[in-house]
This record gives sequence, structure tokens and C-alpha cells, in this order.
Amino acid sequence: MPLFDSHVDGYCHKEVSKNPYMDVSMIETIDRVTSFYADLDKMILQFQLKTGLRCPEKCGGICCQKEDVYISVIEMLPIAHAILIEGESAFWLEQLESKSPASRCIFYSQEPRGNIQGHCRQYTLRPMICRMFGFASVRNRLGEQKLSTCKCIKLSDKDAFLTATAIQSEAPCFSNISASLYGLEPSLSARLQPINEAFKAALSRVGLYLQLSHVEDLGGISVA
Repeated sequence: MPLFDSHVDGYCHKEVSKNPYMDVSMIETIDRVTSFYADLDKMILQFQLKTGLRCPEKCGGICCQKEDVYISVIEMLPIAHAILIEGESAFWLEQLESKSPASRCIFYSQEPRGNIQGHCRQYTLRPMICRMFGFASVRNRLGEQKLSTCKCIKLSDKDAFLTATAIQSEAPCFSNISASLYGLEPSLSARLQPINEAFKAALSRVGLYLQLSHVEDLGGISVA
């Protein structure tokens, strides 16, 4: 049975927001997550400019190919919404059918996709963990921030890595950032799950929202 009726594909953002029978909490949440990502990108860029730390060009290495990435549903809302608006949900649901729950992200492309996007087919809307990997700090048992990066970044520019390590307390802190993101909508951040499962859940939630928000006559009953 499909996650939602296929006719929700292709509905525009503006139409959803105007429906008088549905609140716009889902769309508002997606907008907040998108804005959150824009602010996060600025934080990461500041750290990169200060240290020189970068991913190798068209890397597609450790982070992209990892198979046991766990994230929250809220991280995938912008991708799910964009795919539904573009009418591509059937294609991606078919891709999910051939994947095991903990397999590599379905948006990973073995071939580079341009100078900026690298190997990601949804680079602009990629989840929080993908943005932060390599440029974030984690707290140790003493509460100190320690840089968490990858072997590819370390080897590509050792001087930049040493500079970043020297000021690692200035790197965006993963626990702080994730807590802020999850706080935008706790019900969509209650648990972490494999990245493909999180995408499927996000597609289901956003798809159901779009489906219900375009029912012309709900008989005066508010759908939550």
C-alpha cells in the first residue's frame, strides 16, 4: 500500500499554505529547518575560513559511503518536501525498495555531480549530520569540545588540520547544534534511525500533510 496518494506529487508550497482547513505547522517546520541549515552553513564556513579546513574536491569518501548513518526525521523534511513538489516521490520510493534499512544513503552518487555537490544528489538540502561531518566538535567526558573530523580531511591538508585542532573549541558543537534543531519539532526528533528510513518517514509525513491539506471539503472537521 502506498505511503500516500500519488496525486500529492507536484503541489506547490503556496497552495498548501493557503488551505483554510489545515494549519501550516508542517510547512512552517520545513521553513524553520531550511533557515536553520542556512545559519549552520554560515557557522561552518566561518570555521573553515579561519582554519583552512576543507573536504577534498569531489571526495565522496568516508562520510558519503558510510552505511550505518542514523539521523532524525526532522533532518529529512526539506528533501522530502522538495521531492514531493517536484513529483519525484515514486522514483525515490522505488529506490528505497531495493535498499536494506541500514544501507548507504540513496542520494549518494558514485560519480561526482559538479564541483560543489560532489557525490550527493540532494546536496543543497542534505541533513544536518552531513553538513557538520568533519567540521564539528564533540564533548568528551569532561565537557571539553574536541574536533571530530575524518581521515580524508586530515590527510588532504595537515596544516589546516593542525590549525583547526588548535582552536577546536570554536568549531560548531554537535550536541548543541543537534539539540537546537531537534527542539524545532520534538515529535519528529524523538529517535534516531537509519538515514534511508528517516527519509521514508519524512516522505510519509510530508506526503500525508500535503494530501490532507488539499482536501477541498473536510465537513468542518479540523484535521490535526
